[in-house]
Amino acid sequence: LREELDSARAENACLRAELALSAETQKECEERYRTVLDQSIDVAYRRNLKTDCYDYLSPAIETVTGYTVEEFGRISSADLLGHIHPDDHQTVLKRFEQFEQSRLGTKVESLFEYRLRRKDGEYRWMSDSGVLVTAADGTPLYHVGVARDVTERKRMEEALRLSNEELEDAVDER
Repeated sequence: LREELDSARAENACLRAELALSAETQKECEERYRTVLDQSIDVAYRRNLKTDCYDYLSPAIETVTGYTVEEFGRISSADLLGHIHPDDHQTVLKRFEQFEQSRLGTKVESLFEYRLRRKDGEYRWMSDSGVLVTAADGTPLYHVGVARDVTERKRMEEALRLSNEELEDAVDER
């Protein structure tokens, strides 16, 4: 019995050492992941559907919206719609609908764009890509995704469109 007990103790010590190494490796991976997210200009997010709040927002949210991570994290779904430009409400509501349908196997479009109102009242164009994460039984748990401020791109597209119109008008006059 003493030999079996010693053997079990040795095996237990090995398992504890493996567990400690695994925990250390996991911590290093999480630190690398967090470093990348903290340096990103894109907003990474995870919205907990049970609490109706964000349980993760990358620091870029502060640059994009003017709100702190804590302030924006507390915004409910209903309040979030109040931060969306009125012309884009249907686009965002359609996206929420697609998330719900994705539980039934329907594919959700990868990107959608909308204008988000900053704390100072200015609207910024956002390009958003996310997925619905569900439990094994299909219960929705989270919306997880990445949103990018594409306001400058939208401004350049509009300037190019106006320039093309002016050019076409000049050609028509000739």
